[in-house]
Parts: sequence; structure tokens; C-alpha cells
Amino acid sequence: MATGKPVVASNIAGYASVLTSGSEGILVPPKQEVPLAQAITSLIKHEALRRRMGAAGQQTASGYGWSRFPADYELLSELLMTKTPPA
Repeated sequence: MATGKPVVASNIAGYASVLTSGSEGILVPPKQEVPLAQAITSLIKHEALRRRMGAAGQQTASGYGWSRFPADYELLSELLMTKTPPA
């Protein structure tokens, strides 16, 4: 999304929680080849749709990143630095 491209993803909790407006891309049922192919074909055929979804995705993606999660990043850094590497 950050690159301005529309998203086609499985409709699972992780993706559905990010694509909340539905304008950033297309969610398809997991493990369903036909809806996946239809979504991709639709984006190939409709340039205006690709552009709208790409722009909406960039807007959504701008709300994510490490700067949004400084406490999480600090905790992750601490965990990685204190973890003893496997022998």
C-alpha cells in the first residue's frame, strides 16, 4: 500500500483489520482461486479503480510504521538485545 498500489488479499483478520475502509484494495475469501483471479482481473481492466485504491492505500499506510509504535519498538529492541543467541 505504501507504494501506491492496490491490494488484493485474503479476507483474514490481519488484512481485514488494515483494509478497514474497503477503498484500499479487494479482500477475497481465503483459498479461493476464482475470486482471487476475478479481483486481479478487475484491477487490470480498470485503471481508475487501480489509481483510487492505490491513493487510498497510501493514505492508510501513512498511519503505520515504527514511528507510530515507539514503545513497541523499544520493547522489541530490548528483547532482541537481551536474548541469548542459540549455540
